Amino acid sequence: MDLFDKCSQFDLALQSVKARDRFFYSRAISPAAGPVTTRDGRGLINLGSNNYLGLTEHPKVKAATAAAVAKYGTGSAGSRLLTGTTPLHLEMEQVLAGFNL
Repeated sequence: MDLFDKCSQFDLALQSVKARDRFFYSRAISPAAGPVTTRDGRGLINLGSNNYLGLTEHPKVKAATAAAVAKYGTGSAGSRLLTGTTPLHLEMEQVLAGFNL
């Protein structure tokens, strides 16, 4: 069996899963990180998020995030190893190193 035959078989299996409404990837939810979310007009408890405390929707967190983006931008666009280290990384490392456990 060549590679394209394998791909064809995968596509058939994928179509079968989608036809039975069992394909769970790429389903949009809103809000994406909320503890309670909506998908296809149906309210759901979001058990797939790492937002355990629901802080991503907290007004103070949103305000602090907007202020940080305004001041520092959205990221360095590079890996830490090459060009991604910012003064904020170094400051955070110093603060963390100062903790006594």
